[in-house]
Amino acid sequence: MSLPSYDDHDLLPVENGPSSPAYSAGLYDDEQTVPIEHLPLSQPLAVDADSLWSTTHSHCYTGDMLNVSLGRRMWPGIQQPAYGLQAVVQGAIRLSSRCTHVNSLSVTLSGKVNITAAVRSTASNMAKVKIVQETIVLPNPNRDRDGYYPTDHLYHFSVTFPDKCLQSDDPPPPTYCVMSAGLSCEVTYTLKIDIHRKGLRRHEEKRIAIQYLPKSWPVPVLYNDTILDGEARKTVLLRPVWPDNACPYETAKATIPTVLVSIPAGSSVSSGHFFPLRVTILSSDAPALAKLLANSVEVRLMKRTKACLHGQSARSRELILSTASLLEVDTAREGTVIVHLTLPVGQAGKEQSWAVKNVLEAMYHVRISIRAPENAKAFLPVYAHDERVHIATEPWGTAERELLSLGGASAPALGLLDARLDGRADISNPRVFA
Repeated sequence: MSLPSYDDHDLLPVENGPSSPAYSAGLYDDEQTVPIEHLPLSQPLAVDADSLWSTTHSHCYTGDMLNVSLGRRMWPGIQQPAYGLQAVVQGAIRLSSRCTHVNSLSVTLSGKVNITAAVRSTASNMAKVKIVQETIVLPNPNRDRDGYYPTDHLYHFSVTFPDKCLQSDDPPPPTYCVMSAGLSCEVTYTLKIDIHRKGLRRHEEKRIAIQYLPKSWPVPVLYNDTILDGEARKTVLLRPVWPDNACPYETAKATIPTVLVSIPAGSSVSSGHFFPLRVTILSSDAPALAKLLANSVEVRLMKRTKACLHGQSARSRELILSTASLLEVDTAREGTVIVHLTLPVGQAGKEQSWAVKNVLEAMYHVRISIRAPENAKAFLPVYAHDERVHIATEPWGTAERELLSLGGASAPALGLLDARLDGRADISNPRVFA
């Protein structure tokens, strides 16, 4: 079958037909520019929307001297306002008619890490580290008159989450809470509104707890390792460890199997995905030992929270997230057994690696262990290895799509939400907010 032929006149534009206008940097007679109006920092209350102060539809917090609204409730099932990666906290403040003689009105976004180590149910060591501190002072529309903030205005504010912590270049961690015997760690964020009044009038403040739930994406893989099965993989040699009083014969120690573990290069994976592994056991001198150890391969994903108190490493808390499943055992070559496994990486969007240097860190390890059966423990060593992996909340390649769909913003990672920290919305009471 031959392709159709075309004459030159078929490629010419149709006469008297529609055509695209020529591009021009200027405006045509029938075009105009649309001005972009920025939201003022203060405006009369007459332009205020009633829905902004509805506790049903908005995050609204009332008080004796002021009311604060942080906008409409966007995410169902969450009591506190939630923000994504480097989000902008926007809101409005309305002063009470009794809140007079105000000469300063400021908004502070703060975040801190609280670590408590207990011995015999008594708090023996505590550390509080401030990781975020962003303050803005709202302008006074009456600064040219009597100098006091009027009570018949609505004061808008916007504060942006920074891209790094105060003490380090690490990005701010998500809102976090972990409690175990002898150790408790919290990462909390608050929004504080300060009102300073002239004379002996009482200083007013309001603290509101918010959720910071930044999304993360896998780190790009650098293909510098050996290519196996069409994928970039990293191969690790497992070091044998002999138990005490085991195998006194040096000749037997010289013939022990060699164990290699192959994992994806870069070791960065999305939460909810699967982590492939390959365990190769080599025992040419004693092929039966390779098959014996192949039945004892265990692979687990461990989550570890490491806390530091006053620059010194405190105890760590470990949690088993998942156990690998066996896919295939290859025994085609004598003396060589290849075990293929797959390790689930938690639930989708619920796990994330992060760190605040020398303060608090949430890390993940793939723990590989091979132990011989009871009747052979005296003649075979134990093989163990921990491989640190980086876990992100989102799948690879979704960052650009999300930023385009949300106008350059990132939605919060709702899977990181901890219900234990979502019940305290208004923490203005200093006895509640430590």
